[in-house]
Amino acid sequence: MTGANSFSRGSHLQRGRARDVPGLRIGPLTSIDLVWGVEGQAGTTRVRMQDDGLSGTALRQTPFTAASIPPQASASILSYRIEAVSGTGKTATYPPRPGVGTRVPAYLCEVDDAPPLDNGSADYRLIMTKADMDNLRNRDVRSNVMLNATFIGDGEIHHMVALRYRGETSRNLPRKAYRIEFPPEDTFQGIRVLTSWHRMRWAESSRARFAIFFRAISSGGSASLRSGMAVNLYFQRGVQGGIITGRTNVDPLYVRKDHLDQDFLTRYFGGGDGGNLYRAIDPQSGVGTGDLSYRGPTRTATSPCTRSAPTRMRPITPISSS
Repeated sequence: MTGANSFSRGSHLQRGRARDVPGLRIGPLTSIDLVWGVEGQAGTTRVRMQDDGLSGTALRQTPFTAASIPPQASASILSYRIEAVSGTGKTATYPPRPGVGTRVPAYLCEVDDAPPLDNGSADYRLIMTKADMDNLRNRDVRSNVMLNATFIGDGEIHHMVALRYRGETSRNLPRKAYRIEFPPEDTFQGIRVLTSWHRMRWAESSRARFAIFFRAISSGGSASLRSGMAVNLYFQRGVQGGIITGRTNVDPLYVRKDHLDQDFLTRYFGGGDGGNLYRAIDPQSGVGTGDLSYRGPTRTATSPCTRSAPTRMRPITPISSS
């Protein structure tokens, strides 16, 4: 299916192939329906998808069917699914339910009439249903149960990503950090996990200095900082941007961070990805703030250090203290 997932007021087009449902093998189709609803409103609307040349397809009798959703108010979040029926009576629904977990499958899109922030940062958007957002906000902040979301960024749209809070201490702060997992068949720029939309602790002026520093270091080829670019995170009820932007659904004080795992090593080091990743910690608090300063030539002169990625685990020589 195709279609924009953040759009201004106007009809929203959905298209699908009418001949078959890939992967489910239910046979030639007799009908395809678009079932949609607006979050916070009761009930759903069912629309038959057509290839009549009038419902969004340019020509009749093409392999594609289409249907439209009427204009909706700005800030509306729409949830929709595609239901197909074959000539033998078999049915299939898209998106399919994930094989693991209890996430409720849904395609999501958001109406946003406001212009994007003009600050030079990338615009990333997360969309959740009201039920999932209520769950995220009201459950124990330490829960690692993944919830369903749609992700939009760098011209890509990814449905059925898995989302939760992350971090040891940041979960208890107003500005949350997030872990996002992409389906293995639908990765984002080859990335399966973004470890956080890491909260930035600095004022706007510090953020600008950080962005300049990041661009300078990145141009020098530092793999550890290539994932640290500043982003505007659009996320209804999930961000704290009101004071800065005057808009409650977007916060410019986030950075993108890749998960430091085997995928990270492969992307940045190619054939030289067989090494280890380390993270310095404070041996007293356990917080990852070690400065990797030289402590002496012997093991007794050093303090514990822990790994930051679970790849090829080996005994680790303690090398730092904070």
